[in-house]
Amino acid sequence: MHPLSAATARIGDKYRKNAAFFRNEYGRVMEENLYMLRRISIKTMALLLMLSLASAALFRSAVLDAAYMAVLTVQIALCLTANLWDGLARRPRAVNALIACYLASLLLFITYISVFPYTDRPGVFFSLLVLTLQLPFLLPLWKPALLTLLTSVTFVLMSRACKSPEAFSYDVATALVGWVIGMMLNHSIRNLRIRQYRLDGQLKRLHTMDAVTGLLNREAAEQAICKGLNGSDCALVLITLKGMRQINGIYGRRHGDELLSQVGALLRRTACAGDIAGRTDGDEFMLLLRGVSTYAEAERRAQELNREIERLPAQDGRCALRCSFGMALYPRDGTQYAALYRRADDEAGRYGMLRMTPD
Repeated sequence: MHPLSAATARIGDKYRKNAAFFRNEYGRVMEENLYMLRRISIKTMALLLMLSLASAALFRSAVLDAAYMAVLTVQIALCLTANLWDGLARRPRAVNALIACYLASLLLFITYISVFPYTDRPGVFFSLLVLTLQLPFLLPLWKPALLTLLTSVTFVLMSRACKSPEAFSYDVATALVGWVIGMMLNHSIRNLRIRQYRLDGQLKRLHTMDAVTGLLNREAAEQAICKGLNGSDCALVLITLKGMRQINGIYGRRHGDELLSQVGALLRRTACAGDIAGRTDGDEFMLLLRGVSTYAEAERRAQELNREIERLPAQDGRCALRCSFGMALYPRDGTQYAALYRRADDEAGRYGMLRMTPD
């Protein structure tokens, strides 16, 4: 392959991977960006307030005072909205809009004070401040690139119209170098943060997922169920597979793990929206069934799962599994996970052993 074609292919592959990352991790990225916005908006507001007081005392410029008052008003409104809006975390578009307003207002302010009120001096701090604003949030590269480019072009045009030729030449060089360095810095830091996100995701999966079945492990399932008990009817079902020890002894643990993996896939496939499935022990599983308010309905769901598991054959073509289950209803049998688990554990086998091996 031609070196240019190979480089183009690598760039395209990296772009697709990054686009997939923002698409797949959109919720988590927005959550982190909102956290950063809430923290940094408070610091920005406090810093602007101190700078405005210092500017009023030292420079006594009505132009600077007006610029500080305008940006400070916008930042106070953004800070209050970001920190007091309880439902903001569930509105990613609103989070994006607030971040855009935060960056745009500060970039406009930086551009303005880099041109006025001293039109005979170059804006030496323009690039430094623009670079700093690119770092707090994790965004697709085109967003900071476009925003910074528009800001730099605006700065150059205003400098051309208002400043001396010597100051203008410095400003052009500052804006150009700052934009190039900013994009390189943003690209490098963004890739490092994406890599960190992926590593964190892998670690989270290792800590919360059962490696054999792909379901939540016991601790993660218990935490998810505790959070899922939110007032609506549901049923906690404990399922125990009988015969796994014999399968491991006859066919080997590898085949036993394959069978458990298929059981996990069945649980994921048959789960309804909002249901929670986890593996609590070697041959024990736990389900939280949403919208289930009666024992008959919970037993019907268990029987449907039983029929699916019944089709999982051992190597000799016969199914060697049996399944028993116990259940508890929320809030009828308890409002806390511990009480529901004890009830379901006590009721295990009450509904009989679901036979999966023909007599």
